[in-house]
Amino acid sequence: MTPGITLKEVGLSQDFRDGLKDYYSAIHIDGLYPDHRWRQWTEDKGIIAYTAQRDENTIGWLVYNPLHSTIEEILPKETGGKGFIATAMIDALIARESLVAAEVLKADKAKIETLIAYGFRPTRSFCLGGFDFVKLDLSTAEFLRKVRGWRPSEAYGKTELVAVEKVPPAGTHDEIKSSLL
Repeated sequence: MTPGITLKEVGLSQDFRDGLKDYYSAIHIDGLYPDHRWRQWTEDKGIIAYTAQRDENTIGWLVYNPLHSTIEEILPKETGGKGFIATAMIDALIARESLVAAEVLKADKAKIETLIAYGFRPTRSFCLGGFDFVKLDLSTAEFLRKVRGWRPSEAYGKTELVAVEKVPPAGTHDEIKSSLL
């Protein structure tokens, strides 16, 4: 996990909206898309918007849907090293939420490549509001590699009792072998 990045839960800000419009206009995607997504996020009360911060400075935004464990937008603010910043933002989200998936506009090839390089795998394509999306799921192997040696921020508070009962063997080796033949 990448240290130094923290996610702070905030509302959808005008600064984020401006960054969203600037990002999609720079990669030549229809200006209707950021407006469509903005309306969708403001209407859905289950959506969580995070600012990614390093040393109290905002370095990007992340929109997360906890109902589906899905990243709906990841938007680094800085112009240089966007792939690294996006990776650090995903690390911070995984530390908080565990397994996640991502829904990305199909035309946003750079973001798809960044997510695939991270360990996400495309699982399906779909159309929503007239826009084509790709859903990417985080590889379980990559998730386990990322969290190896990592401790959750909150300890499991319950104490559980486990009963162990010896089960008699099903039969001798020869009996099992003969039943298979």
